[in-house]
Amino acid sequence: MKSLRVRSVSFLSAILALLSASPSATAGSFVYGISDDNKIHQVDLTSYIDTVVFDTGLAGLTNGVAWDSTSGKLYYRNPEDGSLYFWTRATNSQGMLNGKKLPGFNANASFYKGDYWYVEDGTDTLVRATFDFGIPHSPVVTHTEAFADFDGTGLTAFSFGDIDIDKSGILYGSSNYGLFSVNISGPQPTQFQILSGYFGVRQIALDPTQTFLYGQDHATGRWYSETLNGTESALFKSPHVQFSSTPLRDIGAAITTPAILVIPSSVPEPAAWQLLLAGAACLAVARFRRKSV
Repeated sequence: MKSLRVRSVSFLSAILALLSASPSATAGSFVYGISDDNKIHQVDLTSYIDTVVFDTGLAGLTNGVAWDSTSGKLYYRNPEDGSLYFWTRATNSQGMLNGKKLPGFNANASFYKGDYWYVEDGTDTLVRATFDFGIPHSPVVTHTEAFADFDGTGLTAFSFGDIDIDKSGILYGSSNYGLFSVNISGPQPTQFQILSGYFGVRQIALDPTQTFLYGQDHATGRWYSETLNGTESALFKSPHVQFSSTPLRDIGAAITTPAILVIPSSVPEPAAWQLLLAGAACLAVARFRRKSV
């Protein structure tokens, strides 16, 4: 009787230990991006789930994606008219910014201190666009500022890739020249440097701790983790199986909570499976005890 109870408790403890070690039991990272068919995807980089959350209905190859955590909006530009659109997470709706027109076009973007930053395609000009959020559901572009030769080198024709900016104002960029960084915290960009000239052109996003980058190869949809000096490692969803999702044309910064609730599928999610397994373990222990009486 005693040995049976010990075995039952050990079995239940093992099950619970397994469940608590599951990746979905910890806070994860979520990235939002736009695919080639102009749909917004929510990519869970902990549970490795790719979910379409909104169809923009736009034509052309939308790009210049940036996530603004303050307003809870995802911004993106449409090449057909150069307009800047936004998706609001709270209402799962789309709007378009009015006001000053943004110069050039961009395949990269990031938010820093409430401003939308990007490098114009095929140039070495960094642009900062300032918004007026006086009307929360209808922001307006009020001002743009261009920083020509932002790198201060002989590099003149950047193509991307992507950029992201950390809280201290260090901009990281994945470009045809490799992975670079530049400090934009002051009145002028400074301290430009190539971190890795061999870095592949990736869609990049700083993880929520801002200690490394997530990267996706648009050609294959495969995901990677990148050190801040450009060392790349494949992101595996299981042993020997690299995680891949729908190829995204551009992505925003990684956050720790999903932007919106999505309609659950008929297949149980990992958390549901955990509850089912825990229940089965409890039932098994109860049956063992009844048989021993």
